[in-house]
Amino acid sequence: TLMALVLGFSAAASVAGGVAQAAPVPPPVVLSAMPATADSRQALVDRLLAGTQASPADLEKIRTSLSAVPENVLRLLVRNGTHIAVLAPGQTPADIGVVKPFEPSSLGDPSLVPQARAALHRIDLAYAAPLADLAARVGQLQQQAPSGSANRALTQSSQALDRLQRTRDEAARRAVHDATNGRLEPAMAAEAVQMGRLARIAPVSLNDLANGHGATTPTERAEYAAMVERLNGDLLDQSRQAYGVDESRLPREDQSMMAYDSQVLVPAMRYVRSTADGSVTRMYVHDVESLDAWRQGEARGQYFSRDDINTVLVRADALGPQEGGHDVLLHELGHAYEDARQTMNPLAFGSYTEAREAAFVRAQANPTHPYHGTHAGSSADELGAQTFADAVAHRDAALRKADAAWMRTFDAYRGDWR
Repeated sequence: TLMALVLGFSAAASVAGGVAQAAPVPPPVVLSAMPATADSRQALVDRLLAGTQASPADLEKIRTSLSAVPENVLRLLVRNGTHIAVLAPGQTPADIGVVKPFEPSSLGDPSLVPQARAALHRIDLAYAAPLADLAARVGQLQQQAPSGSANRALTQSSQALDRLQRTRDEAARRAVHDATNGRLEPAMAAEAVQMGRLARIAPVSLNDLANGHGATTPTERAEYAAMVERLNGDLLDQSRQAYGVDESRLPREDQSMMAYDSQVLVPAMRYVRSTADGSVTRMYVHDVESLDAWRQGEARGQYFSRDDINTVLVRADALGPQEGGHDVLLHELGHAYEDARQTMNPLAFGSYTEAREAAFVRAQANPTHPYHGTHAGSSADELGAQTFADAVAHRDAALRKADAAWMRTFDAYRGDWR
């Protein structure tokens, strides 16, 4: 659903100056959807941490931070499929499988593979009997005593079998080409004829990727293509070479590449148009800038959503209270909680965001506001996340004094779970 994708506001990374020291990189984390219910507080915490690879000391820091979060909040986070993941300094979301390579299933006509399979099935039926007969003949000749005539017959039969197999493969490529209107040709190499490879060999272009993520105008397609270029660098040229056809005369954005087999990364962003006024919203799961922030050692935490798996990322050296008592994990959980509430009750979330936007404007205008000039004061979404963090940690006295109206809305929206 669209609600699970509306993360433009909550995909921003928490940033601190300086580059972290490198640390041993743990193996990739395989994320999977969470069960919908949990009973005890301990069970809820265990579900949030399922699959999290961290040292015992880091896990203890996480559990300490979570001890401040009310149980009903933990329950809602679990229901929304929230995971907590820890990154070593120097790691990025790509290193633990959070940023996914391009998946062909996200693009194009869903009937493409069934059409190709049907075409291949017809070819297999047509060639099955003669291939079987020739293979049997070769087997018989191989068992006979070696002699001049037997060797010649074996050579001739083996060559005939090889020619027929090549003819069958070429017929399969032509059949798939025709059945898919050319989408799988010439990438249909002989070794890729098998069924299991069909979904992996469809060539795509930068424009295909952009179109598949909702870009329709030239400006949107160029914007998306530029992000793909920035994420992958020279890998795109290698992926084009793997396609095996010289398309240098075509515009770069129309040149085909083997995105799946080359493990091309794509920004998990979709352009969504309002049916009411045609306006465009860019819905982010992650963006290039935040990935750069992780690579450069600036990002400390991030929250984003992908389908029913919603991930809170925290760098290992940013666990627990930081400067001024700020807790990065609680801040990112604030984004996760707002996402969960929006998913469960989007109508109520609309009025809440209006009040949050007004509170953000007041924070910008008030130099004495505790969030003025800070990361929490950089957007309404960050203000909401930091309000959550300060409230659960009972560090919200200054905020309540600075903006009592906002805190009344905040408490009412969350049922005053303090």
